[in-house]
Amino acid sequence: MKQTLKINSYEVFMSLGVTKEEQAQLQPVHFDITLHFDKPVKGCATDNLDDAINYAALVSHIKQVATARSFNLIENVCFITHQHLTDWVRKHGFTGELVTEATKMRPPVPSLQAGVKFTCQSAV
Repeated sequence: MKQTLKINSYEVFMSLGVTKEEQAQLQPVHFDITLHFDKPVKGCATDNLDDAINYAALVSHIKQVATARSFNLIENVCFITHQHLTDWVRKHGFTGELVTEATKMRPPVPSLQAGVKFTCQSAV
């Protein structure tokens, strides 16, 4: 049985943009996280939080990383967040594949309606 945890559209208001003016206005970035487990998650059988990914703690970690400084590029936001999440997931004893997606919801591009998304994916 394949098991996957998906976190959809976790919103963080952060400093992101190429110009100082754009960075000065906090803007929404949505994070989508997908974790494909390579072995069964114990929490499915035990119903114990210690045997599963605490997604409240995971998204708190995303916010901490994303708001620690200003970023120029959504690519860098996604890459740095993905690196930190990879370490966090490994530290908590889970293995499989991690996909981190970051979407800049309102880039300053006329007629761009659904933002710009960048994705990082790796084994954990």
